[in-house]
Amino acid sequence: MADRRSIASTCRLQLNADFGFERSQRIAPYLHALGVSAIYTSPIFAARAGSGHGYDVTDPTRLNPELGDEEQFRTLVNELRRLDMGLLIDLVPNHMAAHTENPWWRSMLEDGEASEHAIAFDVDWTGSDSDADVEPGRIVLPMLGAPLQEVIASGDLRPKVDERGFSIMLHDQDLPLDISTWPAILLDPDGGDVETPAQIDELIEAARLAPDRSRERASERATVKERALAILGRILNERGPARAFIEARLDALAGDAVRLGELLDRQAYRLEFWRDGLKIMNYRRFFDVSELAGVRAEDAEVFERMHRLALRLVREGIVDGVRLDHIDGLRDPWTYLHRLRERLDSDSPRGEDGHRPPIYVEKILCGDETLPQDWPVEGATGYEFLRDVGAVLVDPQGIVEMTDVYAEFTGEVRPFEPIEHAKKRLVLKSLFSRETEALAKALRAIAAEPPDAGNLTASQLEIAIIELTAHLPVYRTYIRGAAVTELDRSRIHEAAALAREGDTAPDDAALDFLLGAILNDDANSDRPHREARRDFVLRWQQLTGPAMAKGHEDTALYIYNPHLCVNDVGCDPSTPDISVDEWHRRIGARARRWPLAMTTTSTHDTKRGEDARARLGALSEFADEWSEILKTWRAINEKKLSTVNELPAPGSNQQILIYQTLLGVWPMDEAVDENFIRRVQRSMTKAAREAKVYTSWHNPDEEHEEALRGFLHDLITDTGPGGFVEAFLPFQRRVAFRGAVNSLSQTLLRIAAPGVPDLYQGSELWNLSMVDPDNRRPVDYELRRRLLDSITTDAESDPVALLRSVQKNWRDGRIKLLTTVRALHARRDHAALFTGGAYRPLQVQGERSAHVVSFARSLDTAWAVAVAPRLTRPLSPEGAFPLGADAWGDTTIELPEGAPTAWLNAVTGERCAIETAGAPSALKLADILANFPVALLISA
Repeated sequence: MADRRSIASTCRLQLNADFGFERSQRIAPYLHALGVSAIYTSPIFAARAGSGHGYDVTDPTRLNPELGDEEQFRTLVNELRRLDMGLLIDLVPNHMAAHTENPWWRSMLEDGEASEHAIAFDVDWTGSDSDADVEPGRIVLPMLGAPLQEVIASGDLRPKVDERGFSIMLHDQDLPLDISTWPAILLDPDGGDVETPAQIDELIEAARLAPDRSRERASERATVKERALAILGRILNERGPARAFIEARLDALAGDAVRLGELLDRQAYRLEFWRDGLKIMNYRRFFDVSELAGVRAEDAEVFERMHRLALRLVREGIVDGVRLDHIDGLRDPWTYLHRLRERLDSDSPRGEDGHRPPIYVEKILCGDETLPQDWPVEGATGYEFLRDVGAVLVDPQGIVEMTDVYAEFTGEVRPFEPIEHAKKRLVLKSLFSRETEALAKALRAIAAEPPDAGNLTASQLEIAIIELTAHLPVYRTYIRGAAVTELDRSRIHEAAALAREGDTAPDDAALDFLLGAILNDDANSDRPHREARRDFVLRWQQLTGPAMAKGHEDTALYIYNPHLCVNDVGCDPSTPDISVDEWHRRIGARARRWPLAMTTTSTHDTKRGEDARARLGALSEFADEWSEILKTWRAINEKKLSTVNELPAPGSNQQILIYQTLLGVWPMDEAVDENFIRRVQRSMTKAAREAKVYTSWHNPDEEHEEALRGFLHDLITDTGPGGFVEAFLPFQRRVAFRGAVNSLSQTLLRIAAPGVPDLYQGSELWNLSMVDPDNRRPVDYELRRRLLDSITTDAESDPVALLRSVQKNWRDGRIKLLTTVRALHARRDHAALFTGGAYRPLQVQGERSAHVVSFARSLDTAWAVAVAPRLTRPLSPEGAFPLGADAWGDTTIELPEGAPTAWLNAVTGERCAIETAGAPSALKLADILANFPVALLISA
């Protein structure tokens, strides 16, 4: 296999059973023609059967057979190499599937701490984290739909046997039974002297030798199990009297609720009704998802096991770089990243450019937060860029007006921050109550020891933990030991100050003690509880990220709905807009600190596709009409509302969410069918459950959800005279057009800005998707290939006519495809300029200076200039792109000294020259944007 390729741009592919290695290989030539330099895949390792995303990994040492075999994988890579393209893969170091399809998990359920894979999972085997009656050495599984005795009585637990041993089937899970409990299955329950086949006696005697599940006796236990399984294998293969005896015993066990309950009581796991089990479960989850178990990636042995295949693929030159999922979930990201960097650098061949294999981390940055500078990575995956590019394209005055309209329409007058804090507090008390209680118990144990002994109760400390966490302004801090960075210290003190001011302020003494424990303010290496403090801090930092994700992303962003354009991952509705100057400051800092970080505008986690979000950003330009529009729609749809629990359903806050959603996702061709209605219904039902006001995932209110779905159906199908659709479409069309202009600017800025542009699958055409799983729908790559071929052909025959055609027929998406392919090719053709070139903000002068974002990239004598319009409604009539002197008047872009005078517009193919008589030289927007709404100039 050839040396790895450098990664200059990526296309994210969502792999699954319907789109695996073979189909990826078939579309590789199209992606190369598009200008993409590498594909960037979702996880390729074995995952749950039928997984639509691959993040529920079951075995990181094998390729996912649903995606294809190793030969098909290598065929894909060979095709990429033929096209001079690279491969970036997604690693999932934080969690694995908590399912018996996962051999590591199944082994742990069978042997407890004695399993060789027990060290992989973050389990409290001691029972110290819980005051509940959880026996040490057992793991609590909150997977039952009812209390255990009811499930047993229902017959849903079915004993079985196969070559792996005895087990209990529960739905699709095959729960193994401890070998030491096999005799209880095989012996006469009444203690009678029943004659048994000799092989059964041999099996019973072998199983009786099994030692306990302690870690110290793991080797002995494995030896006993190997012998017993050999005996069992012979019995099952021979299909004789011994096998018939076993089957009879299993039938008897299935009908004996008492024996089945006693048998389960002796296992390494404890089955619980999910509502009860969530309060006492003793393994770390991915957020609040019990089906995904936290992994101890900080352990060197676990690291080696998890990354064996991935490291081999990099070492063999098959994989060029990695993206790391949910880096904030790890106990010690710094140690993990340095270990991974060391292994990648030592195991992998150098690429043709001499650069190391890149590492990208999925990390959401808040405000001015940047990645820790001592992380050995190329950067984050681009949520901060998504936030900034959206914020510079919205009208700040329109945002203010929309906020006022929202308050009038819904009665909600609170700003976002108190809502966010309240929802973070809510999820800490509900979804993460076990974690907060465990932390409070650990902190109380520290407080009880000299010299910290005092009267602080676990309840006081728990409130302090909740309040500090609820006010933390970032997803997490990165304290590793006694030393605390000034940045982390200031953020924690900021959170503490806000916590003290709130209506739910904690006890001062409890908060002070918590701060001391986290910040190590009274450090003394001789203290016996020094390690306990460190452990507490590391565990607390693993909680703050989930609290932010579930409280901010998955609750508050579904409740606070004045302007949905900023209600997305990585965004902050409290600061929805930024100025052009602030854009330049942020992107300039990014260019200096993380020049190879990803730039993205859509991912599999975003709540709205990039073009739906661009439309909603354009809605801010129509704020002057928004109040009257909403009143009209409300009046038309009043009769469609239901009453549930004496409240209108959907409520006014849900209605404004629905209206904005429809503005964002209404199809370009306006062909609304039952499939579209179902998609909207699923998305809005998910939004209602995430908001946790009328319904939720844990306590769904079917009556409210049915009323919501009925309202949506009646709304979208109300197409007659005087109906909703007739009132909706004229306004929607105007917003959609301005949104399309925003989309072109956003596309250009993503590709031309410093970093590695990432194209989410299929987003070279309009992406009007909704939240997962809607954004993982299959992509019609054949349509995209045909459209790209037609652009290529038309450009050769009549390039001017092509520009007119794509603008006239902008709804078909070719205008975005043309912008994407031309900008990506320019980037690929001038790789050094865009990868290593300086970022230069450009000054804009003239009457329309506030309506454009422009910057230059320069490296030696090579230059590029990006020109992206913003806030274009005043610049051109409805339905007309802002072109020429009518739109731009005398507006010019000043060029720095030393800039070229001859340019090629990579998007349109036009050449232009600048008169140099005056100083400084300038680009006239009336000329540069005469025939197309965006421009990317390359020095000619």
